[in-house]
Amino acid sequence: MASGRIAAVDMEAGVNTVLYKMPTGQIQVLNIGISNRNDEDVKIRLALVNGGLSDLANSDYLEFDTIIRATGVLERTGIALAGEQSLIGHSDTGNVSFTIWG
Repeated sequence: MASGRIAAVDMEAGVNTVLYKMPTGQIQVLNIGISNRNDEDVKIRLALVNGGLSDLANSDYLEFDTIIRATGVLERTGIALAGEQSLIGHSDTGNVSFTIWG
């Protein structure tokens, strides 16, 4: 089981992106920090999906069009992922970082 920083993604605007996919047979509790590096507010989305990007459904969202204020941060802790589950992120603007640690 990995610990420390697991993934870091500098988001492309308007694109659903797999942030991390848990390997088969593993379980881990993860945390995510989302940093808005802009001088304006952004909207982000975060989903926990059974599978990958093509499996994303409306019911998978932990955050949907959540506003992160200019130069602000959102943290979600205690997200449990089992094997083959993915965290998927989205930002309406670039210059937004999603960082996962556990």
